[in-house]
Amino acid sequence: MKKLALMFLLLFLAAGMLAAEEGTQNDESRFDLGRVIRQNNLHRIGGYFTLGMVAATGTAGVLGLDIHPVLGYATLASAGMSSIAGSIAYRDRLETVWPHLLLNGVGIGALVLNAFVLEPGSVEHRLSGAVAAGSFAGAYISIILINR
Repeated sequence: MKKLALMFLLLFLAAGMLAAEEGTQNDESRFDLGRVIRQNNLHRIGGYFTLGMVAATGTAGVLGLDIHPVLGYATLASAGMSSIAGSIAYRDRLETVWPHLLLNGVGIGALVLNAFVLEPGSVEHRLSGAVAAGSFAGAYISIILINR
């Protein structure tokens, strides 16, 4: 199950990167997914949802709730989808928003480690969760500072 989830996440990330690359062509008559994402604030909504999921997952982990693993996988999926949406919608701003992108990448990497590599409940798992939470918080702060 874990390998299947990782495979789907990697597939979605690859599809997002391909869509972002295709979007660099200048053809105003075709559908622009990036514009749809920006106009509907899909990346922003996904980011806020991911931040909420990170908080819920961390809280469930600290409290030892059984739902912690389910929330963790949902958080990883949300972060992945939001990152794909951001890559598609803001591909023309990567030189400006790179700190946000980098911190999100670290957060997603930490979530992947927790979901597929580290032993649940281990010290490493807890530290990786803290790194993920801190990294996503830093990504949020960085995009606020960048857009000021």
